[in-house]
Amino acid sequence: MHTEIRIQVPARQSLRIENKYGDISIENVEGEHDIENTSGEVLLERCGGSLRLDNSYATAEIIDFTGAVSVENSSGAVYLMNIAGNTKVKNSYKSVEFRNIGGSLNIDSQSGEVTGKGVSTNCIVTSSYKPIKVTDVGGELNVYGQSSAVTAANVRKDVTIETSYRAIKIDSVRGTLKIISQSSPVSVTNVKQDASIRTSYKPIRVENIGGKLDIDGSSCPVSIRNVKNDVLIRSSYKDIVVEQVGGSLEINGSSSTVSVSDIGGEVSVITSYKPIQAENVGGKLEIDGSSCSVLADNIGGDVFVRNSYKYVILKRTSGSIVVRGDSSPIEVTDITKLPAESRIELVTTYKPITLALPENADVTVSAQTQYGKIRTDFPVYLTDEDDKDIKIELGQGRTFVRLETSKDITIRKE
Repeated sequence: MHTEIRIQVPARQSLRIENKYGDISIENVEGEHDIENTSGEVLLERCGGSLRLDNSYATAEIIDFTGAVSVENSSGAVYLMNIAGNTKVKNSYKSVEFRNIGGSLNIDSQSGEVTGKGVSTNCIVTSSYKPIKVTDVGGELNVYGQSSAVTAANVRKDVTIETSYRAIKIDSVRGTLKIISQSSPVSVTNVKQDASIRTSYKPIRVENIGGKLDIDGSSCPVSIRNVKNDVLIRSSYKDIVVEQVGGSLEINGSSSTVSVSDIGGEVSVITSYKPIQAENVGGKLEIDGSSCSVLADNIGGDVFVRNSYKYVILKRTSGSIVVRGDSSPIEVTDITKLPAESRIELVTTYKPITLALPENADVTVSAQTQYGKIRTDFPVYLTDEDDKDIKIELGQGRTFVRLETSKDITIRKE
């Protein structure tokens, strides 16, 4: 037996409806609406006031509603458009879609896909196993998605994302960004303030950060470009590439290849077994790289390098140079300047040292080899009879230079 009821009510009328196994459609009614329905579709159009809707197993649609909305729809899809008030949605196993929410939005969807655009104030989305995509949020955005892919864009305030195992893509955040994830690839662009990212085993790509950047990415390849402030990176076993940082840069990467360029402040790198390259660093450069080759060019501050078994090549430095290598060839050339009271210490074992000094250098050089030969373009003072220990004085000798190895030493004039 099928029954269809049509009722006309005044435009201002509160409604209380209980129904089962049937559809409900309401148009052009303003009031306090309380609707309970089971296994039937619900449609409200051009209504207002307030709405509490409890439904199940069918779609609920609310379009052009002026006022607060609360929808609970077990195993049913929810569609919201043009809601002029705070909105709450709870559902499961079906999608939630929204457009143009005039107040805040809170969605709790178990295993349901969430897609929407346009929230005037704060937005909270909780779901699992299905994609979440939210754009154009006027307040804060908080997304909690167990094993959910997350896409968010155009958020005026802070963003927090928690998920796992699925991709995270964030663009255009005017506040801060915080991502807590496990085994999720992460892509972030255009964040006005600070950003913090934690994930593992998947790539991290970040571009255009207006504040500080903090990355904790175990076994993650990391690519960073254009960060206005300081950057801290913790990773392992994968490549780390950083370009255009306005502040300082600190990298702690076990067995990670490291390449950095165009860094405004100081740079500190700790890694092992893989090459390290640094170019165009405005401040001090400090490297601790066990079994790492080191190539550094155009460094504005002091340089400190500790490594083993691989070469160290330094070019165009402008401060003190200290290299302590174990079985590492060392080559320092094209020195830009040697400030007064600076120092050069190049110490290694079993490998040669090459140092090129400017013709007008103001230095005192002490060079010592155990088994090799010392070759120099400058006049020397011998301190022993077998030419294994020499001294060179140029100008007033204000910069002290110490060279020590068990192999050959070459001191060239540039």
